[in-house]
Amino acid sequence: MPEDVRVIIDRSDVGSVVESDGSGEEMKREVTFALILWVSVFAFLELSVRAYDLMRGARKEDRVTTSNHVSIFSPHPYAAYVGNPRHDGHNAQGYRAANDRMFTGDPEVFNIACLGGSSTYGTQVPLEDSYPHQLELALAGTPGPPVQVINAGLGGSSTPNLIALLSGRVVHLRPRIVIFYTGFNDAWNRILFPDYKADYSHAQKSWERPPMALWRHSRFLDLAAAKLGRPFSRDPHIHAVAWHPMGGDPAENWEDSSSISFRVNLLTLVAITRAHGAVPVLVTQATDFAHHPMPAHNDLWARAMEEQTGILRQVAGATGVDLIDVRAAMSDREELFADVLHMSATGNRRRAALIAAYLVEHGLVADAR
Repeated sequence: MPEDVRVIIDRSDVGSVVESDGSGEEMKREVTFALILWVSVFAFLELSVRAYDLMRGARKEDRVTTSNHVSIFSPHPYAAYVGNPRHDGHNAQGYRAANDRMFTGDPEVFNIACLGGSSTYGTQVPLEDSYPHQLELALAGTPGPPVQVINAGLGGSSTPNLIALLSGRVVHLRPRIVIFYTGFNDAWNRILFPDYKADYSHAQKSWERPPMALWRHSRFLDLAAAKLGRPFSRDPHIHAVAWHPMGGDPAENWEDSSSISFRVNLLTLVAITRAHGAVPVLVTQATDFAHHPMPAHNDLWARAMEEQTGILRQVAGATGVDLIDVRAAMSDREELFADVLHMSATGNRRRAALIAAYLVEHGLVADAR
């Protein structure tokens, strides 16, 4: 190839390389400038929102009480968790009630407190179809002071939780009657968790906040998400923050555990209630294993609930406490249940009617209309 042609080709190659390098550098500068611009804008918006928070006196705790502002639960120093007072279905005290309703210890009001787990709270049904609400309606016509029923139920609560809730969040409301609808969650702690301990610490733990999504650390992004209804937020399941991981063989867990804790805790609940001048009432817990079986070990669960029911009867007999046998009247009736444990609206109305009738018949409240 002639020398002059080679030179021309070589110079052409060099020129293209130089031109390419120049274009690449220019692109890098443009990307860098755009990145700096967007970071500056974001920083300005972030600082502006935080400055606004400071000016209006907003506290960080207001934003991170739960990982989602609509969560049912809120951490508590001695009860592990309580009802979140900011939840739309709760009042300012964290009870399941209308937002503007407040419970007090007014002696002119006949307070009845209902304690238990999610089947008392009313999981699966709206507020008006929960059994405490229906119980209040059933007793609304009684002579004397107006009857007010406090729904102090909370999903996942077993008897150790009920002791803490009764002592710290219920007795100051001066209830005349305290109704305990419990048993399933105590069995749950024994069946699904290994290494049983009498205080259930093998199952339950102190509230541990799940890792917060990275974007939630930005007040600007958090505020923007709030305006959009938090489409990316999910409530942390209470089992993820207040219980150890499940494990072991359910049948072995049950055999290695003891019913003593359930019995002793029931006695403690009775004693605390009476010490504060209220009447304790135990209620056997109905289930529907026949039509809504547990996904695994259904027979074990059914046997466990029979044992729990027997303990309720024994404690009631030993202490002279009124016992309402809802289990015998309602169990395994498909139309009354939404799942194995939680009742449908029809079931809750039936349960409330049974309890109201018992309270009236045994003179614990006056005749209901």
